[in-house]
Order: sequence, then structure tokens, then C-alpha cells
Amino acid sequence: MTDYLLQQGREGYWPLLDLVAPIHQAYADAHDLTYICHKGAVVTKWPGYWDSVQLMLDLSQDSGTGQVFWMDADVLIVSNADMRDVLGEHLVGMARHPSNQHGEHYNCGVLFFRACEQVSDWLRKVLDGGPGEHPYYQQDYMNLYLREPQWAGKVLELPHEWNSTVKLGHPENCNIRAWHGHKGGAVARLQAMQLDIQKRGLLCK
Repeated sequence: MTDYLLQQGREGYWPLLDLVAPIHQAYADAHDLTYICHKGAVVTKWPGYWDSVQLMLDLSQDSGTGQVFWMDADVLIVSNADMRDVLGEHLVGMARHPSNQHGEHYNCGVLFFRACEQVSDWLRKVLDGGPGEHPYYQQDYMNLYLREPQWAGKVLELPHEWNSTVKLGHPENCNIRAWHGHKGGAVARLQAMQLDIQKRGLLCK
């Protein structure tokens, strides 16, 4: 079985992917993961939020896939802790975040899953629901369908150390740092990530 570290972004987020690529490739090499960093649109008819769903669905349907670890372009691995130790017997793992509009929900900016038929069916159902509504698009459908009875006991609430989000005041001492919802768009997120990399002394170009 092949386990994957997966990222993707449309053109405006390529500088972020370029920034983290050497760090994430080194992490993948250390943990025997295959790192995929896809640049460009995948689901061209809808907003870029949907691209990840199609990429994850494709991997989930491959009989050679084990676990998949998706991270948005504005996410950075900052420790050497092994992601493969996290899911246990669960099929999907996401951290829960607050929202003024939708209440507490699973945040799909960092999403771990185990490839199997149930996960493929879930991702396909999510994709069939598109294009969704601003601001959560695919995330609304993910949360909706994970509340169905067949998911009881199969979804892991990831500790925030695996999706430690700056905007929410999560601690800097973590495994994965995230800039979801950071003001100023991709340019501001890039600058913030560069500063964090320098502060931590992480390998970067």
C-alpha cells in the first residue's frame, strides 16, 4: 500500500506550495510517503475549493492506496511526528473549528483518511453536491454527510496540534501549522508562513 501526502493549489497559491515543497518532501521521504503537489485547477467549472475533493476521490478509489493526508496550500508541517499513527481504526480525521455562521464543524483544510469504499462513497457524494455556497462550499457537504448513521464511531476529531490555526489562537507548539482564513489573501499568508519557517529554522529555499 502507498500512503500519500497531498497538496494542490491554483495559480495564486503556487508561491505557497513552492515555499513548503522542500519541507514537505523531506517529511514524506522520512516517513515513506509519496508527496503529490498538484499545481492547477482540477474541477474547472467550480471554485478551487472543489479541486481537493476530486484529487482525494481519485486516490481513495485506487486499490493501492493506504492512507492519504490532505493539507491546503496555506498549511505547514512543523514537526517530525508521524501522521500514520493518528487515525487508528477511524476512516476520516479532521479538527473541529468554531464558526459564527455554522457553529462548530469539521475543518477540511487538514484531512486524513483511509482509502476504502465508504470513504470513496462519501467523497463522491460530496462532489455530486457541488458547487455549494460561499464560504464553505465542499466543507458544508462533508460535515452534512459525516453526520449520517454509518459514520458513527468512524470519524476522528483531530487534536488541534494537527491543524493548529493561527487565526484561532492555537498554540505554536504543534505538528501542523495552518493559516486558514488569514487576512490579506495568499500574499499575506505567504509572508506569514515565511516568517514562521525562519523562526523555526526549517529547511526552505
